[in-house]
Amino acid sequence: MRAEDDLTYQEYKDGVHDCMIQYEKFGWTPRQVTDWMTEEDNDMLIGTSEAL
Repeated sequence: MRAEDDLTYQEYKDGVHDCMIQYEKFGWTPRQVTDWMTEEDNDMLIGTSEAL
């Protein structure tokens, strides 16, 4: 999950928590949400992580 540069850790954490609650309302488990977030981040990578 990409974060804005000016967010504090607590603001980021609160945002992730709020998103998790919303996804749980749709029947997603926290594991499904984090797996989806990982896939989204991996899609943004160019080549391999070493290329960054």
